[in-house]
Amino acid sequence: MPRPGRRPGRRPGRLTLGATRVILRALMRLTSGWAGAALAAALAIAGCSTPCQDLGNQLCTCRLSSTDRSTCERAVKDELKRLNPTKDQENLCEEKLKTCKAPDGVEFCTWLDGADGKLACGIAYPPDTTPSP
Repeated sequence: MPRPGRRPGRRPGRLTLGATRVILRALMRLTSGWAGAALAAALAIAGCSTPCQDLGNQLCTCRLSSTDRSTCERAVKDELKRLNPTKDQENLCEEKLKTCKAPDGVEFCTWLDGADGKLACGIAYPPDTTPSP
């Protein structure tokens, strides 16, 4: 005789029914994604990237698609490995990170297209310091 409160067709020791298992699995995947994003943010705050990588990734945010952004971020990481920036170069990137911010009310990528944005983010030379060929 079944115990009172027990649903027919449910085996003892089983916590969920079939459809519920599928939903719970999907929620666990979502939670894992959120946990992964939180972990990535925590690692970034903890200093797992360099100022030059942060600056490059900030510039990559202007790519239209997530695929283009990911490709850009990988290219930044690969290029930094290849170049192995010096401490002075990292310090310059850190300075540029502080100034590479659009003014209030202006969209970052639109601002970056202009001369002020390019100068502030270190992707253009000031007019009087352009190196000669």
